[in-house]
Amino acid sequence: MLASEETSWWACDRQFRSCRKLLILPSDVCLEVGDKESACAGTHLIVSGKEYDGVVIWRYELASDKWFKGPNMINPRCLFASATFGTCAFVAGGIGMETNLESLEKNDWDLIPNMLEDSPVSVSQSPPIVSVINNELYSLEASSNELKIYLKGSNSWKNLGPVPVKTDVTKGWGIAFKPTGDELFVIGASSNSYAGQGMTIYNCFPKPQADKLHWRTL
Repeated sequence: MLASEETSWWACDRQFRSCRKLLILPSDVCLEVGDKESACAGTHLIVSGKEYDGVVIWRYELASDKWFKGPNMINPRCLFASATFGTCAFVAGGIGMETNLESLEKNDWDLIPNMLEDSPVSVSQSPPIVSVINNELYSLEASSNELKIYLKGSNSWKNLGPVPVKTDVTKGWGIAFKPTGDELFVIGASSNSYAGQGMTIYNCFPKPQADKLHWRTL
């Protein structure tokens, strides 16, 4: 994780019993202050962003405690969704960073119409905040702080109650919403904080049949 206004990433074990600060990423100031996307694959941290010379990928190796640059994506992009399976990282969607891309050969996708029709959309709001746990899709609605689960059979969403972070204050930006095993982690400014400052980590074990989730502060 990388907290706001910090220069170093932090690595923690899954139980958050120990954390350590990583070496400072040796990039230029353009990447340092700009938006960044990140994903983990095995023991590697992958950070995507833009430096003065263009889009760049940095990779941190835990075993060697070093940062390495590249290689770039086939089609560089930003604001993408990411997921991890074992030692592989997958990205989808986002905004392309190049304008002359060929029509690409791809597999088929099934379109689910009106999937987000009940979710309010704002120009200044972040892209949809979603995570998948045990083959179930969860969405965090930034404008209301509400966590929802997608019901495949009825193409509808079930409300699981509010999350303990202030997503509405930041319009969804700067919020981490990540799965780890059977757990869901939400990182952001605590709803108990009057000013909405600081970073707090919460987790829960979401269940599709639950009416309300029990969040734990880490």
